[in-house]
Amino acid sequence: MRVAAAVVVAAAAVTAAAPLATAAPSGPATVRPAAVADGGTPELTPAEAAELERLVAEIKREFAKPTNGKPDVSAFGGKGEVGKKVVELIKKAGPKFYRAAVDAAKGGTKSFNKWVDDLKWYHPVRVAISAGGGELVDWLVGQLMGG
Repeated sequence: MRVAAAVVVAAAAVTAAAPLATAAPSGPATVRPAAVADGGTPELTPAEAAELERLVAEIKREFAKPTNGKPDVSAFGGKGEVGKKVVELIKKAGPKFYRAAVDAAKGGTKSFNKWVDDLKWYHPVRVAISAGGGELVDWLVGQLMGG
């Protein structure tokens, strides 16, 4: 429940800040939730925030579908495609970030969950992974272990 609330708060913060960010007089517009205090958290442009919001909606839609008890997410089309988008989001955060995700995945689900939990609650990767739950985590661990 707390994760869902965090996603809603993050989406609301990004959505509310988007019109203000586009009114900036110079330079590219970026959106930062008010809670961001460190320099290590990625900034999102309004377009990136909207893209993240669409991805979260897609993750929720796909991972809410029944799986008939099959453990391999790649076997059910849409879920595998959504999972690939999450992997791309991880890669987009940079090679060091991706390497950390792979290393965490190689430690298993518990290690990967700890890595995700150590990200700021508003980090785009954490928001996306949290939307998919355990099934997405299991798929990501399997994919990243091969990466």
